[in-house]
Amino acid sequence: MAKMARGSLPEDRKIDGHDISSLLHSSKKLKSPTTAFYYYQRARLRAVRSGKWKLHLAHARDTIWGNHIAKADNIDILQPQLFDLENDIGEKMDLVQKYPKLVAKLLSLSGKARSDLGDCNLPGSGQRSFDPDRKRPDLSKR
Repeated sequence: MAKMARGSLPEDRKIDGHDISSLLHSSKKLKSPTTAFYYYQRARLRAVRSGKWKLHLAHARDTIWGNHIAKADNIDILQPQLFDLENDIGEKMDLVQKYPKLVAKLLSLSGKARSDLGDCNLPGSGQRSFDPDRKRPDLSKR
């Protein structure tokens, strides 16, 4: 958005986003600048997607905030589950047994996310934190 608005990015911090203006303005099939998309539920890493593949990570249902989640989504996942979102958008056919190398690759990507962004009570090396001394704009005057 910054590039499209002819703005500049701050240089005093790590920026999570990518310039995807070419994806938005082109009818050609262009590649995403990212290799993976990480699904976090609050501070918990729940799944990783790369291309058409989505791997749900094993986790217990949320007993603290579960009443704020659709009952169908607040479930125990006892082992990773792999889905081909191009052919199974409803995530009905678990392909984890059929593609073990792909599962290993996606698990490796999830490990990178945990190392960088953290997961629940495990802080990541690139985890952003609130700096109370950083000057913030006064939004009340708008």
